[in-house]
Amino acid sequence: MLLDAPSISFADRLSWVARKLESEQLRTFMALVWAAWHCRNKVIFDGSGVVDAVSVAAGFVRLNEEYSLYNAKVSGTTMSHVCTSNASWLPPPSNCVKLNVDAHVLEGNGVSFGAVIRDEEGKLLVAAVKRIGANWQPEMAEAGAARYGVELARRLGYSSVILESDSLKVVRAIKTRQEGVSPIYILYDDIVGTCSEFFQFMCVHVRRTGNTLAHCIARWETGIDSERICMNSFPQSLTTLAELDLT
Repeated sequence: MLLDAPSISFADRLSWVARKLESEQLRTFMALVWAAWHCRNKVIFDGSGVVDAVSVAAGFVRLNEEYSLYNAKVSGTTMSHVCTSNASWLPPPSNCVKLNVDAHVLEGNGVSFGAVIRDEEGKLLVAAVKRIGANWQPEMAEAGAARYGVELARRLGYSSVILESDSLKVVRAIKTRQEGVSPIYILYDDIVGTCSEFFQFMCVHVRRTGNTLAHCIARWETGIDSERICMNSFPQSLTTLAELDLT
């Protein structure tokens, strides 16, 4: 089919393919295109000599299929360009972790970023908070929390990540790769750059009722340090909230 597609530009080719395929086929096609671009970046920017393109493509297609099922449980529809909002926390697909983030603006005393990573069973893997001395507005702070979260996930070696935030503006900016000249776009550029290093990545909006763990963690004290990371022996209050998410 691609041999018959126009080759003037990728946009023309994609529009042509979109008219030829059913919605489910188009999602699979886009997952394969995404996988091809990921492999290309690995070779060019990471210097990877050999990339198992077949396994990468299979992984991207599987994530697309599992996320479609996941999204259907939330909204009753399959994935679309519309930014749907999850009303509650739901476990991620298998072989993937969910990263929830939130920000807390401290009046005249900086900003705190909260991040929590959980697996497909809802088990707590990581809870972290970082405080900086910046005087940021709420949207800037939420973008900073998202950047901190994805950088933390990369630092800890996670490769298949679903980022979830209760800031609709931030989620839309990341999903559409918005560009601009104001300082907040530096944060968005950093987020997109970091996420390109993951094997699989998606960004999802959740309502505040589904982001209570990250909300609480963002209010943790860091003591004399700027960052606090917990990977075991989580506070009882946190494990209780995590269990309530699953009921």
